[in-house]
Amino acid sequence: MNFYETKMGQEFFCRQIPALIEALQNIAKEKPLSIPLIRPIEGSKERADILFDLFYGNYQPESLKRMKDNALEAEVKRTMDALLSRLPQDAHSAFYRYESAVNARGSCVMMQAFKDGFQLAVQLFQAGSHTTADDEEK
Repeated sequence: MNFYETKMGQEFFCRQIPALIEALQNIAKEKPLSIPLIRPIEGSKERADILFDLFYGNYQPESLKRMKDNALEAEVKRTMDALLSRLPQDAHSAFYRYESAVNARGSCVMMQAFKDGFQLAVQLFQAGSHTTADDEEK
């Protein structure tokens, strides 16, 4: 039996997720960001519905745009070109395999950090949603 087929799954997908989306949209309307954190992918229609864009992958984090012009990125390219110029031609494929392995490892670390951060955000959101009327009066 899949999660969505259970009573808890139905509760989650039919009530909790729509309520969470509505709450996030209300927060976004009340407190608009002064600096956009997410940019539409070039060529896609610009939308105001950030959750739609996140779900369908129609976004580009602002940090990726900045990385293209980053001085560190340029230094990495210069260093890599210098290294490749010193390696014999038959060692280039080994270097590219090494680079791919390092990049894959870095991606896994970043993905885990994202998951951990997202889980923490949900826990903080959940902890904050348990306030009572007495708590709000204080």
